[in-house]
Amino acid sequence: MFRRRNRPKSGESLSGSSGDGRNWPWDALNATELEGRSFEYQIKAAVMQEYQKNSRPVRKDSDSVKVFVGFSLFHILDTDEKYQTIKSLISVRLRWTDQYLQWDPEEFGNTSKIWMYANSIWLPDILISN
Repeated sequence: MFRRRNRPKSGESLSGSSGDGRNWPWDALNATELEGRSFEYQIKAAVMQEYQKNSRPVRKDSDSVKVFVGFSLFHILDTDEKYQTIKSLISVRLRWTDQYLQWDPEEFGNTSKIWMYANSIWLPDILISN
């Protein structure tokens, strides 16, 4: 499902910025220091090394990003017939493929999924309107 970019060789540094203006803990680690870390930590170090969250997650400019949107309605809070409005409690789920957040699970103990904070990756611009 995911393919990771080239992993640094032993002794090579993972120095540099992760592309979001912050210095992550793994930015200054070399491959030898990563060996004692969890697979999730190693994956984040590898894929976030040069990640740019402000760029569309495609390798070719002509490619599009297909975003799948799902809504779940939990509760209708209020309705206003005069203004034809409704207040509700909903959940929005977005799903897409980020071509830069990919790795080979076999290189990381068959770890195929990890969790990341949403503010550290590219997010689609979504506007919900009538």
